[in-house]
Amino acid sequence: MNKAAIFDLDGTLIEGGIGLLMIMQLFEKLSTSMQMAKTLQKYSDKKVTYDKLARELTLYWAQGAKSLNKKDIMYAAKAAAKQVKLNPGATEIVKAAKKKGYLTILLSLTPQEGLDYFRKRLPFDYAIGTVCSKKGTYTGKLEGTLLDSDGKVSELKRLTKELDLDLKRSFAAGDTMGDYEILNSVGKGFVFGELDSNFKELAKKKKWVHVTDYRDIIRFI
Repeated sequence: MNKAAIFDLDGTLIEGGIGLLMIMQLFEKLSTSMQMAKTLQKYSDKKVTYDKLARELTLYWAQGAKSLNKKDIMYAAKAAAKQVKLNPGATEIVKAAKKKGYLTILLSLTPQEGLDYFRKRLPFDYAIGTVCSKKGTYTGKLEGTLLDSDGKVSELKRLTKELDLDLKRSFAAGDTMGDYEILNSVGKGFVFGELDSNFKELAKKKKWVHVTDYRDIIRFI
């Protein structure tokens, strides 16, 4: 059986988010920009969690992408993936995991186009994100699994079967409550950065290692 290193993206491996950067670059062209603006204001007013913000923006992205052309989307994806800053030790932990025989897996709400470009910076074996195109045409709806908390679990179950994964020999890294189920599914869990107080307390109870630089945990994987 194979072992896997499973990562969230936004906040976990990078500062901020590729999806949000893509939205900001294309905001005026998106047909759902008004709905997105209202959701962003709710988050600014602390009326919704980051996980809910990301979920709603992703759904609006899928709807709004129909109003865009592929060239604009690919340009925004490339620019966003290049612009984001990697968190400390992100490159080193992915390289170390590969060297130690882990299959590296990225599960994220980020639009798939953004993940495809991000893989040029960090070469994951598998990178699964939001898909809203079918045979190159943007349909205005999701064409795959919504990679929220439940969606990540669903994808992990599929990958576990397809790749013959031994989750007890695997590890995962995340930074919000949306990563809880994935972290709880593997043998070793790592949480990164400044955590929400409730999630921080939960991580402590679960004995997941809290890190601010991935180079500090390479010896543990």
